[in-house]
Amino acid sequence: MPKISVIISVYNGAKFLSHSIESVINQDFTDWELLIIDDGSTDNTKEIVDGYVKKDKRLKYFYEENSGGPAKPKNLGFSKSSGSYIAYLDQDDEWLPTKLSKQINLFENTTNSKLGLVTSDVILVNESEKRLKQYKSPFNLNLNDLLIYDYIFSNSSVMLKREVIETIGPRDETPDMGYYEDWDMWLRIKSSGYDFDVVREFLINYTVRNQSLSQKASYVQKARYNEYFFNKHADLYKKSNLSYKIFCRLGLAYALAGDKNKANYYYKLSLIEKKNYLIPYLGKLLIFCGPSINNLAWRLYRHFLKG
Repeated sequence: MPKISVIISVYNGAKFLSHSIESVINQDFTDWELLIIDDGSTDNTKEIVDGYVKKDKRLKYFYEENSGGPAKPKNLGFSKSSGSYIAYLDQDDEWLPTKLSKQINLFENTTNSKLGLVTSDVILVNESEKRLKQYKSPFNLNLNDLLIYDYIFSNSSVMLKREVIETIGPRDETPDMGYYEDWDMWLRIKSSGYDFDVVREFLINYTVRNQSLSQKASYVQKARYNEYFFNKHADLYKKSNLSYKIFCRLGLAYALAGDKNKANYYYKLSLIEKKNYLIPYLGKLLIFCGPSINNLAWRLYRHFLKG
């Protein structure tokens, strides 16, 4: 049985998939299996993968009809896996050669029995592999900050103990969770008492593409994702006294979606929770200013909240 199971879920990713696969093959840690879950691709993904499968028995290919979301193929990959550790890699990202060895070394040399997730710092590149900027993980990986923003920058940076997923359960495949399913999983892990740690080195090349799921999602979808995510974890937010910030976030999200009634509703809830919180007052004024002004307000709010 391999030490690490690597899961790549792919949908029409033939353009970049070879780079991702080769970044796994080129790891200096070799005790792994690679499960490639084809989520109903209509391009030549299968032909590309078949070429690698013939050369390396550690690679396995599985096809399923398109699921319509990012969670199901990852869950299928886990159900087919056998490793003691699980590492995810998105179809257009690449690992540096020491990614697996450095993360497994951290796991296996810690005295912390509750360590359940290890991540790393990330390099952002464009489709031509030109470096754009860097993301360094925060030093304080606490629950309250994770409630406000997803400080696990990329699914491709994560390695998990198998027992963690077996304990908290699969990723949420509900359509209204959308691309927030990563954040939902990290939050469930953290709130279940597991600790996080970071290899503070740049071990991932994260590709910024115009057609990523998060960039393609409409404002209406984003508002719905935010609302579903918050409602699912409402008890955690209430316990941490952070509901007022999320109500404000929902107000901004629905203002961008053009739903003035819902935007005003959530701004009011934010003020009920905390009357001296100034941002909802500003948000209520901006409801009637149009999408460009509200988009600026959203970006500023995300900056101040780190999410």
